[in-house]
Amino acid sequence: MGKVFQAIITTFLLVFLLTTVLAVQTFKQNDEVDLKVPVRLDGAVVSGIGCNISVYYPNNTILINYLKMTDNGDYFNYTLNNSQTGIKGEYTYCVTCTNNILNDTECDTF
Repeated sequence: MGKVFQAIITTFLLVFLLTTVLAVQTFKQNDEVDLKVPVRLDGAVVSGIGCNISVYYPNNTILINYLKMTDNGDYFNYTLNNSQTGIKGEYTYCVTCTNNILNDTECDTF
């Protein structure tokens, strides 16, 4: 029963996380970009989750390839420096969050 309950909670967490995580953001060209992803379950901070990020230039080439995001307790983040945002256009980023049972990925743009 414990494993089933954990699987249900994890499923709910990942669905909730990845449907509310990424909001449309706009940044200036050549500025530092701090991408933040809150991870919550019923409003509470969740432990035991790891998140990685991939970021794609506007021409869909890879800028960041599945690197670990920093867990800051209230959210996960990854910061692009100003030299990584020099190409004008819409960047895509995909965040994958996992634990021992499930994993899920959501993508958005900035």
